[in-house]
Amino acid sequence: MSPAVTPRVSAVLKRAYPTLIVALAAGVVAAPGLAAPIDKSSLYDGGITSSAAAFIRHGQVPYRDFWLLYGPLTGYLAAAVTAILGAHVLVMRLAGLILVASTAALGYHLIRVRAPGIRGGFIAVAAATIPAVWLGLDLAPWQLSMALALLALDVGLRGSPRSLLIAGGIVGIAALSRLDLGAYALIAVVVQTRSLRPAVGAAAVFAPVALVFVVLVPVQMLWQQLIWYPLAGTQIFRTVPGPTPLGILTGESPISWAVYYVPVLMILGAIARRLLTGTIALSFVGLTALALLCRLQTVGRADGAHAAQAFGVGLLLAAYVIGEPSTFPRRLAAAVPAAF
Repeated sequence: MSPAVTPRVSAVLKRAYPTLIVALAAGVVAAPGLAAPIDKSSLYDGGITSSAAAFIRHGQVPYRDFWLLYGPLTGYLAAAVTAILGAHVLVMRLAGLILVASTAALGYHLIRVRAPGIRGGFIAVAAATIPAVWLGLDLAPWQLSMALALLALDVGLRGSPRSLLIAGGIVGIAALSRLDLGAYALIAVVVQTRSLRPAVGAAAVFAPVALVFVVLVPVQMLWQQLIWYPLAGTQIFRTVPGPTPLGILTGESPISWAVYYVPVLMILGAIARRLLTGTIALSFVGLTALALLCRLQTVGRADGAHAAQAFGVGLLLAAYVIGEPSTFPRRLAAAVPAAF
């Protein structure tokens, strides 16, 4: 390796080192989930992915041959992974663990401009692992789409026309896993960049795949599974109320209350801080928009699993809400609620 290359590589590794530590920490925290018993209803979406993978490997087409409420990407990805490594629950959980570590790393990369070091690391690890503890480790559509959404926000920060198109392409991939989260991410990236280029990139990736399924599957079946049921069906058949604002004082579960309301408090805090200071980093513009849109997951279905889905990206806003402590006691005080 030439002397001119060595310092460059060294600088890249030095910049990446904190992010890698965050990813490793998140993996360690979430790793006990690899041995969790398979007896929790919160593993619902992971079971859908595993089933879809089995059906796909036997030649069936999503939506036409079996019911699927989400995009096809996760099922096909799981089919490829299990074809190579074997159809075993541990394989799916290892894939889920990789997603948790990746989500923590991407979250930290977005917030480190405001919360570098331990404080940002605590926030990013908590934001990635708390939903994983609640939902279980699995290659589930929401977890995959959320990692891609954070990556799209990060790529979009570069601001060049090419990066905006790439960010949109990543959003298109996210939409192929979860249409709803893909839509949220597209809006967040457009708001963050103030450009419609991401929409062009997203369409370039999403449209050809959508066209293939329009050819293979009756449109009515696509409408029922991908549009009608997520928007209307859950409101009719599966409504679940959430905790009340003062429920923590009247005996409701404090953990469920925190998972539901902490993101709300972070969103309100981010908006208030923006109004009071008049400034906000671009990364937090996109995160605030994404966190606010993810609250739609709790409309009608405000149970713990759906609150947990919306939790992580909302908690990342703590890096903006808490501010920029300059002394060790203040940094320690800021790290405590982030660790909680």
